[in-house]
Parts: sequence; structure tokens; C-alpha cells
Amino acid sequence: MINKEEIKILACTKCGNTVKAKCQETGQYMCPICNGTTFKAVNLPEKIKCIYCKRMFTIEEILKMYVDIPFYDDTTKTFYCGCRGWN
Repeated sequence: MINKEEIKILACTKCGNTVKAKCQETGQYMCPICNGTTFKAVNLPEKIKCIYCKRMFTIEEILKMYVDIPFYDDTTKTFYCGCRGWN
């Protein structure tokens, strides 16, 4: 069983998304959604639902499928499970 307290996830302090991009010029991480440059560690809920299909997943279930929680949004406590494809 995975202890969710051991999992550190960083979310943008402006929009709450965990998607990060690295600026080629400065090497600094930034949020490609809102251009925020500061991130904070956030606590994960016991279960997270997919933003599209609304299916609920435990953190353990998600991490069996993915290395990171894809497109997690801390403001809505949702992520993307891949139900609509990846392209």
C-alpha cells in the first residue's frame, strides 16, 4: 500500500496545475498554462476523479498506471485518466 503522505506533488501557486515546462533560456520551471513560476507542495486527497469521464481513482490505482498523476489540478482535485486518448 502506498502512503500518500510520501508522495510529493508540486502545483502552480497561480492556477493549481501540476504541469511544468522548463524554460530553455533560464532553465527555470514554469507553468505552461498560466506562465506561473512558483510551485508549492500539495496534499493529495484519498481519491481523485477524471475531469472528463468522472471516474474515481485512488492514488494507488493511478500510480500503477502512470509514473506521475497526469494533468492533476489542485483547485478542482481532478486529473486526466486518458479516457479520450492522448493525441
